[in-house]
Amino acid sequence: SRISVRRADGTITTAVRGSVLQGADACLAGPPDGGPYVSGVASWDVVGSDALRTGLVVPLGPDGTGSLAVFSRRESAFDSEAASILRAIARRAEPAVENAFRYLEVQELAATDSRTGLGSASAFEEALPREISAARRHGRPLCLIQIDLDDFGEINKRTGSLDAGNAVLAEFGERVRATIRGSDAAFRNSGGADEFFLI
Repeated sequence: SRISVRRADGTITTAVRGSVLQGADACLAGPPDGGPYVSGVASWDVVGSDALRTGLVVPLGPDGTGSLAVFSRRESAFDSEAASILRAIARRAEPAVENAFRYLEVQELAATDSRTGLGSASAFEEALPREISAARRHGRPLCLIQIDLDDFGEINKRTGSLDAGNAVLAEFGERVRATIRGSDAAFRNSGGADEFFLI
């Protein structure tokens, strides 16, 4: 079985259970034009008794941006009754999937500093021991850099507006994200608006 859901930011999250062929997965993404559908069936002529031969997909979510698919090693395994049952399962799964994504969004918000888009202080507190442990385990070096923006407090005093300081933080966060490598992580220390850490 396979469940795929498009998140609000456009990313697609997929969970698979059992053996799903890569080609089978692509064939059960819904109509090629992205239009609405009730269900879809695909079959494959394959060699081997363990190969998947048929698949059934139904839309998932009130807007149909997700899908729920099941696969079988039997030919012609899915009929209209199977499609009806899978649609009922998808309808019952919708609230659980929505709740899971809401929980994930809350977790992501808690791990992200709203002004800079960098990791939050709590995310830093979780990441540092994990990275130290991984560095020790793999015998590789680890670097922790603390950055302090000099005279940051003067920006708001000179302009008389918090917006100027927030704009500087946003710009700094953007530059840090554009500069660091994929294996690096950057965080803002909530205790000091102008303190940052890079791991």
